[in-house]
Order: sequence, then structure tokens, then C-alpha cells
Amino acid sequence: MPLIRIKSGKIELEIQAETVAEIKELLEIVKDYIEKASPIELQREAEEEIPHVTASTCREAIIKLLSSEWGRRPRTLREIMKAMEVNAIYYPEKTVTGILTKMVKKGLLRRREGARGYEYWLPPGAEVS
Repeated sequence: MPLIRIKSGKIELEIQAETVAEIKELLEIVKDYIEKASPIELQREAEEEIPHVTASTCREAIIKLLSSEWGRRPRTLREIMKAMEVNAIYYPEKTVTGILTKMVKKGLLRRREGARGYEYWLPPGAEVS
């Protein structure tokens, strides 16, 4: 089974398929993604380090993540879920979205619709307890 491995800096890509033709097809998909993605966004995703946090509740985890250096820029639900998973904090997506929505309604978080979906951040000077 043909296998191709590509490594560039912190990014590593491994493709294995039944035939060389399938590998070529998969490489075309990757190429299209890279061409369409913003170079700044690709670099940001590759370089960002998710903070290590501990929390006893989903709300507390969200606050700690968004209070960190990592949370200085607005984060999508996907990014928040991934950061929680990296920290072994597991909640269903519906639970996280419900808590984010409640926090926005209470004014504890801000939300805007971005190109990647809703983005969340703590407002400047927010005192969240």
C-alpha cells in the first residue's frame, strides 16, 4: 500500500492509500485546501499552543481558556471544544453551546458571527467568577 509522508516545521502530513492514483487525488484535495486557506490562519493554527487548565465545570473551563493568552483573540466553538479536549475536559457540544449562549446573554462573553462560525471572547475588564 503506497504511503507518502510530508513534514514542514510543526506540520506533518501522512497519506496512505490503495493506489498511487488515490494518493494523487488526496494530494489535490490538500493542495486546494492550502490554496484557499489564509496563510496567516494556517500559520496561526500551526504555532498556537493551547493552555493547560483544570476546571471542575464546563463554565469554569471556558472562562480559564478565554482568560489565557490563547483566548486573547476570538475563538470558535470548534477551537474551544478542541482546547477542552486537550485538557481532558469532556462535555457534549450541546452543553458547551448552551453555556456559551447563557454567558453571552448575561454579558460575560461577547459573540460575533465570523467566517468560521460564531466567535467568542471575554470583554475587556470582564470580572467573571
